[in-house]
Amino acid sequence: MHDYNSIPFRNRDIDKLKRSQKLRMKSDNTAYRGKVAVDEGREKKADRLLKKAARQENRSINIEDREKKKAGKHYKKQSKTLSKYSKATAKGNLKKANRMEKKAVKEAKKVFDSRRKKLDSM
Repeated sequence: MHDYNSIPFRNRDIDKLKRSQKLRMKSDNTAYRGKVAVDEGREKKADRLLKKAARQENRSINIEDREKKKAGKHYKKQSKTLSKYSKATAKGNLKKANRMEKKAVKEAKKVFDSRRKKLDSM
């Protein structure tokens, strides 16, 4: 008797793909099934499958656009947080840059000390 849990049901390579890419693959498979139905002479089934593939394709394009927008927003947020310190150093405002650096070091020390206290209390 085989162990039920030893059989992999999921393809891990597919899990790593983006949602839009997965939908694109799904629409390709549906379109292929529709083309096979056309070859077999099953017009009703072929029409249904090809319409479904077209809807899936449109959905994947819309999702891909949303993913691009999200990636752009994340990049903008990240660049803003990095730019305050870099702007200060670029302008030559070293006092402000040093203040910002000291503040960041203090916050890091607080976090480190609080973690150390939690570990010591355990």
